[in-house]
Amino acid sequence: MAEEERTFSEPAVHPKEAAPGSIAARGEPAANGSGKSSTSLPGNLPARRAAAPDGACFVTNARGEAALEQLATTDSQVPTTISHDHGYGARRTISAAIRGAQDGAVITIAAGVYQEDLILDRDVTLVADGAVELSPLDGPAIHVRSGQATVHGLTVREPRPDHAAVVVSGGRLVLRDCDVIGGGVRVGDSAVVELAGGRVQGCVGPAVAARGDATVRLAGCVLRDIDGSAIAVSQTATVEATGVVVLRATGAAADVTGGAMILTDCELAESGAGILADGRAVVKVHDSRLRDLSTDAVHTAGEATVELTGTVISRCGGAGVTGNAAGTIVLDDCRIEAVGSSGAAAQGTAKLNVTGCSITHPGGFGVYAAESASVDIVDSEIRDCARTAVHFAGTVHAWIHGGKIVGTPEHGIRLTGSAILRLDGGTAVEAAGMTGLQIEGEADATVRGLIVEGANIGIRVQDTPHHPLFEACEVRRTVLAGIEAAAETSPTFRACVVEPGSSWETGPRP
Repeated sequence: MAEEERTFSEPAVHPKEAAPGSIAARGEPAANGSGKSSTSLPGNLPARRAAAPDGACFVTNARGEAALEQLATTDSQVPTTISHDHGYGARRTISAAIRGAQDGAVITIAAGVYQEDLILDRDVTLVADGAVELSPLDGPAIHVRSGQATVHGLTVREPRPDHAAVVVSGGRLVLRDCDVIGGGVRVGDSAVVELAGGRVQGCVGPAVAARGDATVRLAGCVLRDIDGSAIAVSQTATVEATGVVVLRATGAAADVTGGAMILTDCELAESGAGILADGRAVVKVHDSRLRDLSTDAVHTAGEATVELTGTVISRCGGAGVTGNAAGTIVLDDCRIEAVGSSGAAAQGTAKLNVTGCSITHPGGFGVYAAESASVDIVDSEIRDCARTAVHFAGTVHAWIHGGKIVGTPEHGIRLTGSAILRLDGGTAVEAAGMTGLQIEGEADATVRGLIVEGANIGIRVQDTPHHPLFEACEVRRTVLAGIEAAAETSPTFRACVVEPGSSWETGPRP
Protein backbone atom coordinates (compact mmCIF):
# COMPACT_ATOMS: atom_id res chain seq x y z
CA MET A 1 0.00 0.00 0.00
CA ALA A 2 1.32 3.45 -0.85
CA GLU A 3 2.42 5.64 2.00
CA GLU A 4 -0.33 8.24 1.37
CA GLU A 5 -3.01 5.57 1.89
CA ARG A 6 -1.92 5.14 5.51
CA THR A 7 -2.62 8.69 6.66
CA PHE A 8 -5.41 8.76 9.30
CA SER A 9 -7.77 11.57 10.25
CA GLU A 10 -9.16 12.46 13.68
CA PRO A 11 -12.52 10.82 14.63
CA ALA A 12 -15.30 13.06 15.91
CA VAL A 13 -15.36 11.13 19.22
CA HIS A 14 -13.25 8.54 20.96
CA PRO A 15 -13.85 5.82 23.56
CA LYS A 16 -13.44 7.18 27.04
CA GLU A 17 -11.69 3.95 27.97
CA ALA A 18 -10.24 1.43 25.59
CA ALA A 19 -11.14 -2.19 26.09
CA PRO A 20 -8.48 -4.73 27.02
CA GLY A 21 -6.44 -5.49 23.96
CA SER A 22 -7.33 -2.18 22.24
CA ILE A 23 -5.42 1.03 21.58
CA ALA A 24 -6.73 4.34 22.90
CA ALA A 25 -7.03 7.43 20.74
CA ARG A 26 -5.44 10.84 21.39
CA GLY A 27 -2.03 9.34 22.13
CA GLU A 28 -3.12 7.51 25.32
CA PRO A 29 -1.18 4.38 26.35
CA ALA A 30 -2.42 1.17 24.81
CA ALA A 31 -4.73 -0.77 27.13
CA ASN A 32 -3.01 -4.01 26.17
CA GLY A 33 -0.02 -3.00 28.26
CA SER A 34 2.36 -2.63 25.32
CA GLY A 35 3.22 0.93 26.31
CA LYS A 36 2.74 2.13 22.72
CA SER A 37 0.32 4.88 21.81
CA SER A 38 -1.80 5.71 18.79
CA THR A 39 0.80 8.31 17.71
CA SER A 40 3.31 5.51 17.12
CA LEU A 41 1.17 3.65 14.56
CA PRO A 42 2.44 3.23 10.98
CA GLY A 43 1.52 6.25 8.88
CA ASN A 44 2.76 8.79 11.48
CA LEU A 45 -0.71 9.32 12.98
CA PRO A 46 -0.73 12.95 14.24
CA ALA A 47 -1.95 13.87 17.71
CA ARG A 48 -4.78 16.11 16.36
CA ARG A 49 -6.72 15.36 13.17
CA ALA A 50 -9.73 16.58 11.25
CA ALA A 51 -13.19 15.43 12.46
CA ALA A 52 -14.92 12.44 10.88
CA PRO A 53 -18.51 12.74 9.59
CA ASP A 54 -21.23 13.12 12.21
CA GLY A 55 -22.89 9.89 13.30
CA ALA A 56 -19.81 7.71 12.70
CA CYS A 57 -19.22 4.62 14.84
CA PHE A 58 -15.75 3.58 15.94
CA VAL A 59 -14.89 -0.04 16.66
CA THR A 60 -12.13 -1.46 18.83
CA ASN A 61 -11.07 -4.99 17.99
CA ALA A 62 -10.01 -7.25 20.84
CA ARG A 63 -6.73 -7.89 18.99
CA GLY A 64 -5.82 -4.26 19.51
CA GLU A 65 -2.53 -3.09 18.03
CA ALA A 66 -2.08 -6.11 15.77
CA ALA A 67 -5.35 -5.29 14.04
CA LEU A 68 -4.32 -1.66 13.56
CA GLU A 69 -1.00 -2.63 12.07
CA GLN A 70 -2.75 -5.00 9.67
CA LEU A 71 -5.15 -2.25 8.63
CA ALA A 72 -2.28 0.15 8.02
CA THR A 73 -0.64 -2.23 5.53
CA THR A 74 -3.65 -3.90 3.82
CA ASP A 75 -7.15 -3.11 2.61
CA SER A 76 -8.70 -5.31 5.34
CA GLN A 77 -11.97 -4.19 6.91
CA VAL A 78 -10.92 -5.30 10.41
CA PRO A 79 -12.61 -2.83 12.80
CA THR A 80 -10.39 -0.43 14.75
CA THR A 81 -10.73 2.39 17.26
CA ILE A 82 -9.91 5.01 14.64
CA SER A 83 -12.12 6.50 11.94
CA HIS A 84 -10.27 7.74 8.87
CA ASP A 85 -10.95 9.23 5.46
CA HIS A 86 -10.68 5.92 3.62
CA GLY A 87 -13.55 4.41 5.64
CA TYR A 88 -11.63 1.71 7.47
CA GLY A 89 -13.44 1.00 10.76
CA ALA A 90 -16.07 3.75 10.36
CA ARG A 91 -19.79 2.99 9.84
CA ARG A 92 -22.76 5.27 9.23
CA THR A 93 -25.13 3.22 11.43
CA ILE A 94 -24.72 1.30 14.66
CA SER A 95 -26.19 -1.80 13.01
CA ALA A 96 -23.55 -1.70 10.30
CA ALA A 97 -20.81 -1.37 12.90
CA ILE A 98 -22.19 -4.39 14.78
CA ARG A 99 -22.32 -6.46 11.60
CA GLY A 100 -18.72 -5.56 10.84
CA ALA A 101 -17.47 -6.18 14.37
CA GLN A 102 -15.74 -9.28 15.59
CA ASP A 103 -16.29 -10.83 19.01
CA GLY A 104 -14.94 -8.58 21.75
CA ALA A 105 -15.22 -5.40 19.72
CA VAL A 106 -15.98 -2.01 21.28
CA ILE A 107 -18.14 0.34 19.22
CA THR A 108 -17.94 4.00 20.22
CA ILE A 109 -20.93 5.99 19.00
CA ALA A 110 -20.77 9.68 18.11
CA ALA A 111 -23.40 12.01 19.57
CA GLY A 112 -26.70 12.06 17.72
CA VAL A 113 -30.11 10.44 17.33
CA TYR A 114 -30.16 6.98 15.76
CA GLN A 115 -33.38 5.35 14.58
CA GLU A 116 -32.54 1.68 14.40
CA ASP A 117 -33.52 -1.76 15.63
CA LEU A 118 -30.30 -3.24 17.00
CA ILE A 119 -29.90 -7.00 17.05
CA LEU A 120 -27.01 -8.18 19.22
CA ASP A 121 -25.90 -11.79 18.74
CA ARG A 122 -22.19 -11.62 19.56
CA ASP A 123 -19.78 -10.31 22.18
CA VAL A 124 -19.75 -6.56 21.65
CA THR A 125 -19.67 -3.31 23.64
CA LEU A 126 -21.48 -0.12 22.63
CA VAL A 127 -20.20 3.09 24.21
CA ALA A 128 -21.80 6.53 23.84
CA ASP A 129 -19.40 9.42 23.49
CA GLY A 130 -21.68 12.38 24.08
CA ALA A 131 -25.48 12.41 24.00
CA VAL A 132 -26.58 9.35 22.02
CA GLU A 133 -30.29 8.57 21.63
CA LEU A 134 -31.55 5.33 20.12
CA SER A 135 -35.14 5.03 18.90
CA PRO A 136 -36.60 1.90 17.30
CA LEU A 137 -38.11 1.52 13.83
CA ASP A 138 -40.53 -1.40 14.26
CA GLY A 139 -39.23 -3.76 16.91
CA PRO A 140 -37.44 -3.13 20.18
CA ALA A 141 -34.55 -0.69 20.02
CA ILE A 142 -32.23 -3.37 21.41
CA HIS A 143 -32.77 -7.11 21.02
CA VAL A 144 -30.11 -9.41 22.45
CA ARG A 145 -30.33 -12.96 21.17
CA SER A 146 -26.97 -14.42 22.14
CA GLY A 147 -23.45 -13.46 23.11
CA GLN A 148 -22.38 -11.01 25.79
CA ALA A 149 -23.24 -7.40 25.07
CA THR A 150 -22.53 -4.23 27.05
CA VAL A 151 -24.24 -0.90 26.36
CA HIS A 152 -22.85 2.17 28.12
CA GLY A 153 -24.32 5.66 28.34
CA LEU A 154 -27.08 5.46 25.71
CA THR A 155 -30.61 6.83 25.98
CA VAL A 156 -33.15 4.41 24.54
CA ARG A 157 -36.43 6.14 23.72
CA GLU A 158 -39.48 4.05 22.82
CA PRO A 159 -42.36 6.20 21.43
CA ARG A 160 -44.89 3.40 22.14
CA PRO A 161 -45.22 3.12 25.94
CA ASP A 162 -46.85 -0.31 25.78
CA HIS A 163 -43.93 -1.80 23.81
CA ALA A 164 -40.65 -3.17 25.08
CA ALA A 165 -37.68 -0.93 24.40
CA VAL A 166 -35.16 -3.63 25.25
CA VAL A 167 -35.70 -7.37 24.79
CA VAL A 168 -33.20 -10.02 25.89
CA SER A 169 -34.15 -13.53 24.80
CA GLY A 170 -30.72 -15.09 25.15
CA GLY A 171 -27.13 -14.37 26.07
CA ARG A 172 -26.13 -11.62 28.45
CA LEU A 173 -26.66 -7.86 28.44
CA VAL A 174 -25.16 -5.17 30.66
CA LEU A 175 -26.84 -1.76 30.54
CA ARG A 176 -24.58 0.71 32.33
CA ASP A 177 -25.73 4.28 32.96
CA CYS A 178 -28.40 4.01 30.30
CA ASP A 179 -31.82 5.67 30.33
CA VAL A 180 -34.72 3.67 28.94
CA ILE A 181 -37.67 6.00 28.37
CA GLY A 182 -41.16 5.12 27.18
CA GLY A 183 -40.70 1.35 27.10
CA GLY A 184 -39.70 -1.45 29.41
CA VAL A 185 -37.00 -4.10 29.59
CA ARG A 186 -38.14 -7.70 28.94
CA VAL A 187 -35.92 -10.65 29.82
CA GLY A 188 -36.78 -14.28 29.12
CA ASP A 189 -35.53 -17.83 28.71
CA SER A 190 -32.16 -18.22 30.43
CA ALA A 191 -30.85 -14.75 29.58
CA VAL A 192 -28.88 -12.67 32.09
CA VAL A 193 -29.26 -8.88 32.33
CA GLU A 194 -27.53 -6.31 34.51
CA LEU A 195 -28.77 -2.73 34.83
CA ALA A 196 -26.23 -0.54 36.61
CA GLY A 197 -27.23 3.07 37.14
CA GLY A 198 -29.58 4.88 34.81
CA ARG A 199 -33.36 4.81 34.84
CA VAL A 200 -36.39 3.18 33.26
CA GLN A 201 -39.44 5.41 33.13
CA GLY A 202 -42.68 6.34 31.45
CA CYS A 203 -43.78 2.91 30.22
CA VAL A 204 -46.99 0.88 30.38
CA GLY A 205 -46.65 -2.45 32.07
CA PRO A 206 -43.54 -3.57 33.92
CA ALA A 207 -40.47 -1.39 33.66
CA VAL A 208 -38.46 -4.59 34.13
CA ALA A 209 -39.99 -8.02 33.50
CA ALA A 210 -38.19 -11.34 34.05
CA ARG A 211 -39.64 -14.74 33.16
CA GLY A 212 -38.49 -18.22 32.24
CA ASP A 213 -35.13 -18.95 33.86
CA ALA A 214 -33.90 -15.41 33.38
CA THR A 215 -31.65 -13.62 35.87
CA VAL A 216 -31.81 -9.84 36.26
CA ARG A 217 -29.52 -7.78 38.47
CA LEU A 218 -30.37 -4.15 39.17
CA ALA A 219 -27.92 -1.79 40.90
CA GLY A 220 -28.41 1.90 41.57
CA CYS A 221 -31.30 2.22 39.10
CA VAL A 222 -34.39 4.40 39.25
CA LEU A 223 -37.69 3.01 37.96
CA ARG A 224 -40.37 5.68 37.90
CA ASP A 225 -43.65 6.88 36.43
CA ILE A 226 -44.84 3.40 35.47
CA ASP A 227 -48.43 2.67 34.41
CA GLY A 228 -48.61 -0.74 36.06
CA SER A 229 -46.07 -2.65 38.09
CA ALA A 230 -42.45 -1.54 38.12
CA ILE A 231 -40.84 -4.99 38.42
CA ALA A 232 -42.52 -8.25 37.41
CA VAL A 233 -41.02 -11.66 38.15
CA SER A 234 -42.66 -14.89 37.01
CA GLN A 235 -42.04 -18.59 36.40
CA THR A 236 -38.56 -19.44 37.73
CA ALA A 237 -36.82 -16.13 37.03
CA THR A 238 -34.65 -14.34 39.59
CA VAL A 239 -34.29 -10.61 40.18
CA GLU A 240 -31.63 -9.16 42.49
CA ALA A 241 -31.90 -5.43 43.23
CA THR A 242 -29.43 -3.31 45.21
CA GLY A 243 -29.84 0.41 45.81
CA VAL A 244 -32.85 0.59 43.50
CA VAL A 245 -35.52 3.30 43.80
CA VAL A 246 -39.07 2.73 42.54
CA LEU A 247 -41.29 5.82 42.35
CA ARG A 248 -44.84 6.31 41.16
CA ALA A 249 -45.87 2.94 39.79
CA THR A 250 -49.67 2.76 39.58
CA GLY A 251 -49.49 -0.98 40.31
CA ALA A 252 -47.07 -2.73 42.63
CA ALA A 253 -43.46 -1.70 42.94
CA ALA A 254 -42.71 -5.43 42.69
CA ASP A 255 -45.16 -8.09 41.45
CA VAL A 256 -43.68 -11.54 41.98
CA THR A 257 -45.82 -14.47 40.86
CA GLY A 258 -43.03 -17.03 40.71
CA GLY A 259 -39.29 -17.36 40.99
CA ALA A 260 -37.32 -15.28 43.44
CA MET A 261 -36.53 -11.67 44.20
CA ILE A 262 -33.93 -10.18 46.55
CA LEU A 263 -34.02 -6.48 47.49
CA THR A 264 -31.16 -4.83 49.38
CA ASP A 265 -31.06 -1.17 50.38
CA CYS A 266 -33.97 -0.34 48.06
CA GLU A 267 -36.77 2.21 48.28
CA LEU A 268 -40.27 1.42 47.03
CA ALA A 269 -42.38 4.57 47.25
CA GLU A 270 -45.40 6.52 46.07
CA SER A 271 -46.88 3.52 44.28
CA GLY A 272 -50.09 1.52 44.33
CA ALA A 273 -48.62 -1.27 46.45
CA GLY A 274 -45.21 -2.33 47.64
CA ILE A 275 -44.62 -6.05 47.10
CA LEU A 276 -47.22 -8.51 45.81
CA ALA A 277 -46.10 -12.13 46.04
CA ASP A 278 -48.16 -15.05 44.73
CA GLY A 279 -47.76 -18.66 43.69
CA ARG A 280 -44.57 -20.12 45.11
CA ALA A 281 -42.58 -16.93 44.85
CA VAL A 282 -39.82 -16.21 47.35
CA VAL A 283 -39.00 -12.58 48.17
CA LYS A 284 -36.25 -11.43 50.53
CA VAL A 285 -35.95 -7.77 51.52
CA HIS A 286 -32.97 -6.38 53.45
CA ASP A 287 -32.44 -2.88 54.86
CA SER A 288 -35.02 -1.27 52.59
CA ARG A 289 -37.81 1.32 52.79
CA LEU A 290 -41.42 0.90 51.67
CA ARG A 291 -43.31 4.17 52.03
CA ASP A 292 -46.24 6.27 50.86
CA LEU A 293 -48.13 3.42 49.19
CA SER A 294 -51.84 3.43 48.37
CA THR A 295 -52.55 -0.09 49.66
CA ASP A 296 -50.56 -2.82 51.44
CA ALA A 297 -46.80 -2.56 51.62
CA VAL A 298 -46.50 -6.36 51.44
CA HIS A 299 -49.25 -8.75 50.38
CA THR A 300 -48.85 -12.49 49.91
CA ALA A 301 -51.14 -15.10 48.37
CA GLY A 302 -50.76 -18.69 47.24
CA GLU A 303 -47.74 -20.29 48.89
CA ALA A 304 -45.49 -17.26 48.53
CA THR A 305 -42.89 -16.40 51.13
CA VAL A 306 -41.71 -12.88 51.95
CA GLU A 307 -38.89 -12.28 54.42
CA LEU A 308 -38.04 -8.74 55.55
CA THR A 309 -34.99 -7.83 57.63
CA GLY A 310 -34.05 -4.38 58.90
CA THR A 311 -36.75 -2.79 56.75
CA VAL A 312 -39.01 0.21 57.43
CA ILE A 313 -42.64 0.35 56.27
CA SER A 314 -44.40 3.68 56.67
CA ARG A 315 -47.42 5.68 55.54
CA CYS A 316 -49.31 3.01 53.61
CA GLY A 317 -53.04 3.26 52.90
CA GLY A 318 -53.52 -0.44 53.65
CA ALA A 319 -51.77 -2.84 56.00
CA GLY A 320 -48.07 -2.96 56.63
CA VAL A 321 -47.96 -6.66 55.73
CA THR A 322 -50.79 -9.06 54.91
CA GLY A 323 -50.46 -12.82 54.52
CA ASN A 324 -53.28 -14.69 52.77
CA ALA A 325 -53.92 -18.25 51.63
CA ALA A 326 -50.87 -20.38 52.50
CA GLY A 327 -48.34 -17.57 52.33
CA THR A 328 -45.58 -16.87 54.83
CA ILE A 329 -44.35 -13.50 56.06
CA VAL A 330 -41.27 -13.19 58.26
CA LEU A 331 -40.37 -9.84 59.85
CA ASP A 332 -37.05 -9.49 61.63
CA ASP A 333 -35.85 -6.20 63.14
CA CYS A 334 -38.36 -4.20 61.10
CA ARG A 335 -40.39 -1.06 61.80
CA ILE A 336 -43.99 -0.53 60.69
CA GLU A 337 -45.22 3.03 61.20
CA ALA A 338 -48.39 5.00 60.50
CA VAL A 339 -50.13 2.55 58.17
CA GLY A 340 -53.82 2.94 57.39
CA SER A 341 -54.96 -0.51 58.48
CA SER A 342 -53.36 -3.26 60.58
CA GLY A 343 -49.65 -3.24 61.10
CA ALA A 344 -49.43 -6.96 60.30
CA ALA A 345 -52.24 -9.34 59.35
CA ALA A 346 -52.62 -13.02 58.49
CA GLN A 347 -55.60 -15.00 57.21
CA GLY A 348 -56.30 -18.34 55.57
CA THR A 349 -53.52 -20.72 56.57
CA ALA A 350 -50.86 -18.03 56.34
CA LYS A 351 -47.92 -17.90 58.72
CA LEU A 352 -46.76 -14.65 60.29
CA ASN A 353 -43.54 -14.38 62.26
CA VAL A 354 -42.65 -11.05 63.91
CA THR A 355 -39.32 -10.91 65.75
CA GLY A 356 -37.60 -7.88 67.26
CA CYS A 357 -39.93 -5.47 65.47
CA SER A 358 -41.88 -2.35 66.33
CA ILE A 359 -45.38 -1.47 65.12
CA THR A 360 -46.50 2.07 65.91
CA HIS A 361 -49.56 4.15 65.09
CA PRO A 362 -51.42 1.64 62.89
CA GLY A 363 -54.84 2.81 61.73
CA GLY A 364 -56.36 -0.53 62.74
CA PHE A 365 -55.05 -3.45 64.78
CA GLY A 366 -51.40 -3.78 65.60
CA VAL A 367 -51.45 -7.48 64.69
CA TYR A 368 -54.56 -9.20 63.37
CA ALA A 369 -55.01 -12.89 62.55
CA ALA A 370 -58.12 -14.86 61.58
CA GLU A 371 -59.28 -18.12 60.00
CA SER A 372 -56.54 -20.76 60.41
CA ALA A 373 -53.47 -18.56 60.39
CA SER A 374 -50.54 -19.05 62.74
CA VAL A 375 -48.66 -16.19 64.37
CA ASP A 376 -45.46 -15.81 66.38
CA ILE A 377 -44.66 -12.45 68.00
CA VAL A 378 -41.26 -12.45 69.70
CA ASP A 379 -39.60 -9.58 71.59
CA SER A 380 -41.54 -6.95 69.67
CA GLU A 381 -43.22 -3.68 70.62
CA ILE A 382 -46.70 -2.58 69.54
CA ARG A 383 -47.71 0.99 70.36
CA ASP A 384 -50.51 3.50 69.95
CA CYS A 385 -52.96 1.40 67.96
CA ALA A 386 -56.29 2.77 66.75
CA ARG A 387 -57.95 -0.54 67.67
CA THR A 388 -56.98 -3.63 69.69
CA ALA A 389 -53.21 -4.09 69.68
CA VAL A 390 -53.30 -7.87 69.10
CA HIS A 391 -56.49 -9.56 67.90
CA PHE A 392 -56.76 -13.30 67.20
CA ALA A 393 -59.95 -14.87 65.83
CA GLY A 394 -61.08 -18.03 64.03
CA THR A 395 -58.87 -21.04 64.76
CA VAL A 396 -55.64 -19.08 64.93
CA HIS A 397 -52.72 -20.58 66.82
CA ALA A 398 -50.46 -17.89 68.26
CA TRP A 399 -47.39 -17.49 70.42
CA ILE A 400 -46.32 -14.25 72.10
CA HIS A 401 -42.94 -14.15 73.79
CA GLY A 402 -41.72 -11.09 75.67
CA GLY A 403 -42.13 -7.66 74.17
CA LYS A 404 -44.45 -4.82 75.08
CA ILE A 405 -47.88 -3.52 74.10
CA VAL A 406 -48.52 0.12 74.97
CA GLY A 407 -51.50 2.36 74.23
CA THR A 408 -54.80 1.22 72.75
CA PRO A 409 -58.38 2.43 73.27
CA GLU A 410 -59.55 -1.20 73.18
CA HIS A 411 -57.81 -4.40 74.27
CA GLY A 412 -54.14 -5.12 74.61
CA ILE A 413 -54.73 -8.74 73.52
CA ARG A 414 -58.10 -10.18 72.53
CA LEU A 415 -58.91 -13.81 71.73
CA THR A 416 -62.20 -14.66 70.01
CA GLY A 417 -63.65 -17.58 68.10
CA SER A 418 -61.56 -20.69 68.76
CA ALA A 419 -58.20 -18.99 68.82
CA ILE A 420 -55.48 -20.52 70.98
CA LEU A 421 -52.69 -18.46 72.56
CA ARG A 422 -49.47 -19.38 74.31
CA LEU A 423 -47.86 -16.39 76.02
CA ASP A 424 -44.60 -16.33 78.00
CA GLY A 425 -41.37 -14.42 78.49
CA GLY A 426 -42.66 -11.49 80.53
CA THR A 427 -44.87 -9.76 77.98
CA ALA A 428 -46.11 -6.37 79.27
CA VAL A 429 -49.39 -4.64 78.39
CA GLU A 430 -49.79 -0.99 79.41
CA ALA A 431 -52.47 1.67 79.00
CA ALA A 432 -55.21 -0.45 77.47
CA GLY A 433 -58.54 1.38 77.43
CA MET A 434 -60.60 -1.79 77.92
CA THR A 435 -58.68 -4.91 79.01
CA GLY A 436 -55.08 -6.00 79.07
CA LEU A 437 -56.11 -9.49 77.95
CA GLN A 438 -59.60 -10.70 77.08
CA ILE A 439 -60.62 -14.29 76.29
CA GLU A 440 -64.08 -14.96 74.87
CA GLY A 441 -66.07 -17.29 72.63
CA GLU A 442 -64.37 -20.69 72.57
CA ALA A 443 -60.85 -19.34 72.76
CA ASP A 444 -58.22 -20.78 75.08
CA ALA A 445 -54.85 -19.66 76.42
CA THR A 446 -51.84 -20.64 78.47
CA VAL A 447 -50.38 -17.43 79.89
CA ARG A 448 -47.18 -17.23 81.92
CA GLY A 449 -45.46 -14.08 83.15
CA LEU A 450 -47.92 -11.53 81.72
CA ILE A 451 -47.73 -8.06 83.27
CA VAL A 452 -50.74 -5.75 82.86
CA GLU A 453 -50.54 -2.17 84.07
CA GLY A 454 -52.90 0.78 83.74
CA ALA A 455 -55.75 -1.05 81.98
CA ASN A 456 -59.44 -0.58 82.69
CA ILE A 457 -59.57 -4.30 83.50
CA GLY A 458 -56.41 -6.36 83.76
CA ILE A 459 -57.53 -9.85 82.67
CA ARG A 460 -61.06 -10.80 81.65
CA VAL A 461 -62.30 -14.33 80.92
CA GLN A 462 -65.81 -14.72 79.57
CA ASP A 463 -67.89 -17.27 77.70
CA THR A 464 -65.16 -19.84 77.00
CA PRO A 465 -65.85 -23.51 77.83
CA HIS A 466 -62.11 -24.10 78.19
CA HIS A 467 -59.91 -23.68 81.26
CA PRO A 468 -57.36 -20.97 80.50
CA LEU A 469 -54.22 -21.17 82.64
CA PHE A 470 -52.58 -18.08 84.12
CA GLU A 471 -49.30 -18.51 85.94
CA ALA A 472 -46.97 -15.96 87.57
CA CYS A 473 -48.90 -13.02 86.11
CA GLU A 474 -49.09 -9.53 87.60
CA VAL A 475 -51.85 -6.94 87.40
CA ARG A 476 -51.18 -3.37 88.50
CA ARG A 477 -53.09 -0.10 88.74
CA THR A 478 -56.29 -1.10 86.94
CA VAL A 479 -59.35 1.15 86.97
CA LEU A 480 -62.24 -1.28 87.45
CA ALA A 481 -60.89 -4.74 88.16
CA GLY A 482 -57.61 -6.60 88.20
CA ILE A 483 -59.08 -9.94 87.14
CA GLU A 484 -62.64 -10.60 86.04
CA ALA A 485 -64.01 -14.08 85.28
CA ALA A 486 -67.59 -14.80 84.25
CA ALA A 487 -69.50 -17.18 86.55
CA GLU A 488 -69.72 -19.98 83.96
CA THR A 489 -65.98 -19.94 83.26
CA SER A 490 -63.27 -21.85 85.10
CA PRO A 491 -59.84 -20.32 84.52
CA THR A 492 -56.90 -21.42 86.63
CA PHE A 493 -54.64 -18.86 88.31
CA ARG A 494 -51.32 -19.89 89.86
CA ALA A 495 -48.91 -17.60 91.70
CA CYS A 496 -50.55 -14.51 90.21
CA VAL A 497 -50.34 -11.11 91.90
CA VAL A 498 -53.01 -8.43 91.84
CA GLU A 499 -51.59 -5.16 93.15
CA PRO A 500 -53.55 -3.34 95.87
CA GLY A 501 -56.06 -1.04 94.26
CA SER A 502 -56.95 -3.68 91.65
CA SER A 503 -59.77 -6.06 92.52
CA TRP A 504 -60.42 -9.71 91.79
CA GLU A 505 -63.96 -10.23 90.60
CA THR A 506 -66.09 -13.15 89.46
CA GLY A 507 -69.49 -13.03 87.82
CA PRO A 508 -70.74 -10.69 85.11
CA ARG A 509 -70.24 -6.98 85.42
CA PRO A 510 -73.40 -4.90 85.64
